[in-house]
Amino acid sequence: MIPIYLCEDDKFQLEFWKKIINNAILINEWDMKIKAATDAPSDLISLLNKSKPENAVYFLDIDLKSSMNGIQLAAEIRKYDPRGFIIFITTHEEMALNTFQYKVEPLGYIIKEAPDFKDQIKDCLQNVYEKYLVPNNPVTDVLNIRMECKLLIIPYDEIYYIEPSTQSHRIRLHKHHEILEFSSSLTEIKSKLDKRFMMCHKSFIVNCNHIARVDKKTYTVHFRNGQTCPCSVRLCNQLCGKLDELTN
Repeated sequence: MIPIYLCEDDKFQLEFWKKIINNAILINEWDMKIKAATDAPSDLISLLNKSKPENAVYFLDIDLKSSMNGIQLAAEIRKYDPRGFIIFITTHEEMALNTFQYKVEPLGYIIKEAPDFKDQIKDCLQNVYEKYLVPNNPVTDVLNIRMECKLLIIPYDEIYYIEPSTQSHRIRLHKHHEILEFSSSLTEIKSKLDKRFMMCHKSFIVNCNHIARVDKKTYTVHFRNGQTCPCSVRLCNQLCGKLDELTN
């Protein structure tokens, strides 16, 4: 899921933005969600310090009635989320030039009074979403899956392991506190993953970054969140070798 953060000092405008964004997400069935909407830059920075998002979307008013304007806030956001997508919303088009001074590299600028204001917000969201869908995109390491009628975007780091479902032609993807089941095959999914993943068993793909240890006596993979899965005798040493490579 792609997280979205909003910062606007006018609460009426803030609610207006939220409505536009939520409607666009609902209509287009995008795997996005507003994580926070605040009128205080300090609150947003505090939240980012705790949640440490990656490649999130930020809609920021430039002219914030605060000790920090939107451009300065964007510079702070870059410290937590260097590759995040920043969109400035402002009534002062000339202030956009100041973004070059702070080197924040925004995705775009939207003028509040623009007649196509809603469409511009939607276009920015669609632009971000399409970037997530590009295979092997260096900006994002994500797996795109279709679940029922919705396309889901799952960061690789959220995946612990993948196994076949008890139903034919379906697989189960294990996250930290969630299991997703959808139509696919291990072969198809494996082709979409990067080198942090490997087959540890003919029926299991594991994310090596989440493995705490491998028990060679019971041939069991133990993950950092307490989950386990089997490892085949044939692939056990290969998995241990890969873990050594990642830690050295």
